[in-house]
Amino acid sequence: STFYISFVDPQPIIEGYDGSTAENYAGVYGYTFESLGAAPCPKGGVHEWTLVNHKATFTDYGYQEMVCSKCGAKNGVAIGAMPVKTVNLEKSSYVYTGKAITPAVTLESVDGPLAKEYYTLSYSNNVNVGTATVKVTLKGDYFTGSKTLTFKITPASNTLTVKSKKPTVKYSKLKKKNQTIALKNWVTVSKAQGKVTYKKSSGNKNITVNSSGKITVKKGLKKGTYKIKVKVTAAGNATYKAGSKTVTVTIKVK
Repeated sequence: STFYISFVDPQPIIEGYDGSTAENYAGVYGYTFESLGAAPCPKGGVHEWTLVNHKATFTDYGYQEMVCSKCGAKNGVAIGAMPVKTVNLEKSSYVYTGKAITPAVTLESVDGPLAKEYYTLSYSNNVNVGTATVKVTLKGDYFTGSKTLTFKITPASNTLTVKSKKPTVKYSKLKKKNQTIALKNWVTVSKAQGKVTYKKSSGNKNITVNSSGKITVKKGLKKGTYKIKVKVTAAGNATYKAGSKTVTVTIKVK
């Protein structure tokens, strides 16, 4: 900045524009400062000052400054909002429910928790198993910027339910040949997720179960009541884990 020093008096007098280096110099060294008024704008006339607000982000402080709308000169800075340094999800993993999952998000600056009026949350891919996202967008007069967070949606436990029945085999027919018991006659399976298979886990060796659930009672088995255990397995799918139930089946030969 241009300034002038007068030595007419024993104590120097410094002249300069308001807010200039001259004014600062005079203040530092204890000299008398006489203002020449506002500094002229290089674009002509005087500066036309406009207050410009720079909003805080996830990394930077917010601040305000005076900027000349004609030449771009800047004059004075005031600190505004603190940056939003902490953004946390309630949890990072959730179990599939079949409905949209919207975990809470906490935002904080050094001033404390950020009020909900200063941000919005937008969720996507948050129903099915996989990686879901939530976009956090700062808003309002003091904040700007966005950040994307992710969380996992994992398969749910299989909803398989199994209830056994008590089938009967006629001995008169069993004396002649093997007898079979259809799936519907010995078990009720519901809410299975994925392909269902069957496997005998214990019981009389003359009673077998194939993977489709058909029971075969071999020819020659005597009259009586027989119990076998069968493991029923649902393979699961994209949204449900595999699951199994073991039931006891009571078969009467009479």
